[in-house]
Amino acid sequence: MQHCFRRGCRWWLGFLLLAGLMWSPAAGFGAKTVQLPLKVRYDLLAALVRQSMFTGPGRAMVLEDPADPCRSIRISQPRFNAAAGGRLRLEVRIDAAVGTRIGDGCLTPVQWRGYLALLQRPQLDPQRWRLSFRTEDVVLYDAAHRPLETGGMVGEMVKAQVLAGLAGMSIDLAPPVDEFKAFLLPLFPRAVRRDTLRMLQSMRPGPLRVTPTAIEMDVLADVTEVYEAEKDVVPEPVSKQDLAGLIENWQAWDAFLVSLLNSLPAAQLTDNDRRILLDALLDIRYGFIRELEHGTLKRGFVRRQFIETWNRIAPVFLGHLAGGATGTGAGYLAFFTASDALTVLDRIGPTMGLEISRNGLIRMAKYMRLQNAENLSYESAVDPQLRRVLGMGPLSGGAGPAGPPPDPEKPTGGAAPSGRLDTGSRQTLLGALLPRAAWAGEKPRRPSMAEIRRWLVTPDNMNTLVPRVRRLLEKAAAATRRKPESKSAALPSGFFRRTVLATAWQESCYRQFVVKNRKLTYLQSYNRSSVGLMQINERVWRGIYNLHRLRWDITYNARAGCDILNLYLERYALRKYGKSLAQRRVPQDFVSGLLYALYNGGPSELKKFPGRLHSGKLHRSDRLFREKLGWVRAAAWRNIRRCLGGS
Repeated sequence: MQHCFRRGCRWWLGFLLLAGLMWSPAAGFGAKTVQLPLKVRYDLLAALVRQSMFTGPGRAMVLEDPADPCRSIRISQPRFNAAAGGRLRLEVRIDAAVGTRIGDGCLTPVQWRGYLALLQRPQLDPQRWRLSFRTEDVVLYDAAHRPLETGGMVGEMVKAQVLAGLAGMSIDLAPPVDEFKAFLLPLFPRAVRRDTLRMLQSMRPGPLRVTPTAIEMDVLADVTEVYEAEKDVVPEPVSKQDLAGLIENWQAWDAFLVSLLNSLPAAQLTDNDRRILLDALLDIRYGFIRELEHGTLKRGFVRRQFIETWNRIAPVFLGHLAGGATGTGAGYLAFFTASDALTVLDRIGPTMGLEISRNGLIRMAKYMRLQNAENLSYESAVDPQLRRVLGMGPLSGGAGPAGPPPDPEKPTGGAAPSGRLDTGSRQTLLGALLPRAAWAGEKPRRPSMAEIRRWLVTPDNMNTLVPRVRRLLEKAAAATRRKPESKSAALPSGFFRRTVLATAWQESCYRQFVVKNRKLTYLQSYNRSSVGLMQINERVWRGIYNLHRLRWDITYNARAGCDILNLYLERYALRKYGKSLAQRRVPQDFVSGLLYALYNGGPSELKKFPGRLHSGKLHRSDRLFREKLGWVRAAAWRNIRRCLGGS
């Protein structure tokens, strides 16, 4: 038993504990019954009903009598919520036109507008997984939502026809449940695949419950064996082959999340919605890069990110299902159910051997009808819909060279600084994670080698070229501040400019291009993750900025860097410290240091940086940035020779 547990049998313990153990005599001798949560939230239930029954123009159900064109009833805007006595309340809007046919015309047609509320008892066919509704009471309301004891002859006739039209309302839960099973299967170790299949095949619905937020049930499943958990189990090390698989799975997960975000109606998102979505996307990307770079990436990483991210973004999706989110309601139900189940699994313990698979994500994306679902490819092209969802307007500045030069160089990563990663397998894998190159729209003009050489800083030209780079950065910073939606324009004069100049100094020593192995190429960080003047991380900002222009267009790189700093300023720093900054209770240098920490480490630095500052345990990068900020304020530009190699 102990050997079996180490090889993957411990997952049975997780299922035994899911959502509270339920022992069932009906399961048969030697078998145990466990339960998985399934919730049909009311917004999602309304979306399912609209997609199956309200298929007319304007998402409505239209009741017409072909033999009597003078009668037409339009039913729309289905809404569900909980009612007393374990019942469900369905309310619909009614727009009716009723008249008497005279020849080819209608005599005195009567318009009736109002609402109809049905108090229903949900019930489920356990063999077919079909959810239906038995109506127990009906209430009519007028157009002002006032209850009507009687709707008159027309109102009563409308009520009868609407009840008849909605009588067959039902939801087929079998397809999303099947998809949920298919998503779960690859998560379990192959050593227990046969037992997993038996468990999935035994799944059946438990009793329905009407809760304040959803119709809930427990999906019951039989397991045949249960093992005790061992203490102090040491996770096995991740091999190179396993690490490559984890990277591939994470790339599919990143692409899945982008497709999921793009399914939201961008125009209806609030500022708070966008901040939640941006936080989620940046945190998974910064988190992955950090774990991979430090060699701490372990099995279960994608699963944990999947669960944590879903718990953060679920309220946004639930709030917009009725507002035009693309994809199918059944697809969202399968995804929500899988996410809820994994959340419960993760509470049991992180060592159960479960992991999200690329194939499972692709299958789920297809079922949800998300974009890029065919292969969840990890591309580099700018995604306009993603920028709209995140509330990021067009980048300031005109067109410029965006592609590689006529004879593209193959840049090589620089030597690792002392105390950082070596140039071994982890760094190679990190570089291999670069998004695949893809052109969005027209193929941009390639820069000439002469254009690139104009920005190559050397010891001989630094006295003239460094000031030109400074002017480029100052112009980009000013353009960012002048944007109509910019909030940084109200900040003290010079604050944003100084922050931008110090950031570029610290990140690249004012270089976009360098010569390596006697070849001119764009500047890369030691681990090949960030490029150019502002050292913009290509993986963190994938789909948001043009990768080729970040590499080969110094103006675009400068503007993108200013855009990122401004985003962190407006959505994070000012949100927390704006009032204190305006009242001069927070030093400008503190906010500049915070922006640089956010620029390098993502949203989590909003809490981490003040803690480091308070404890006096600043990172080396924090201290070096403060040094550069002081030099910018003192106009000590000669100090730039220290990093450019001049005397």
